[in-house]
Amino acid sequence: MSADSGPEYKLQKGQFAGSAREVFLPSGAADLRNGVNFVAIDFETANYDMRSACSIGAAIVERGRIVKTISMLIRPPSVCGRFEPRFTAIHGITRDDVSGARPFEDIWPDLFPLFDKAVLVAHNMRFDRSVLLRLIAHYKLRPPESTSLCSLGVARRAWPNLRSHSLSAVASHLEIELDHHNAESDAAASAAVVLCACAKYGANDIEELASLLRCRRERLLGTRQDIR
Repeated sequence: MSADSGPEYKLQKGQFAGSAREVFLPSGAADLRNGVNFVAIDFETANYDMRSACSIGAAIVERGRIVKTISMLIRPPSVCGRFEPRFTAIHGITRDDVSGARPFEDIWPDLFPLFDKAVLVAHNMRFDRSVLLRLIAHYKLRPPESTSLCSLGVARRAWPNLRSHSLSAVASHLEIELDHHNAESDAAASAAVVLCACAKYGANDIEELASLLRCRRERLLGTRQDIR
């Protein structure tokens, strides 16, 4: 079987139960993943302004499995709250959809305990990290002490022969369920990509995976860590 083969490493299809989705590692691998803990995130925005987040999804991974997913609509700040048609065409969220939603400053107390001291994962982490930090700065919120890992970078190193490493392409290759640009689904799929990579390389935690793949982790507030 080739190094890029998907089925050997694929996850069992998950099921939604309320806000929780469980995705398990392949049989026999779960016992080795007890140290794999992280939070995958995804933002959707109303326009090009990084402060215009209109939705956030998160997938909480504990002991190598997705134990819960979260989906929240967000009311963007009035200074950047215009919904550009091309963005709505991508994610389907309109101004009316978020008219009764809470602003980010009001949902941050719910998210902070999940993010603080955690490894945050996203597919193209540069974007999601920028959105998070711009919102924190805009509302003058306390930032979490987190590190980040990009599942796009993980996918490029774990499956280098794929023609595309977009989330939809990698999810299709690994047979991961995906409702693309639904923030909850994107977060869960990003988590599943990292879990598949852990299974493929026998990594017992995120630090080991980063070392094996020579991926960079980055502190949320700046300092890069190149873990060898």
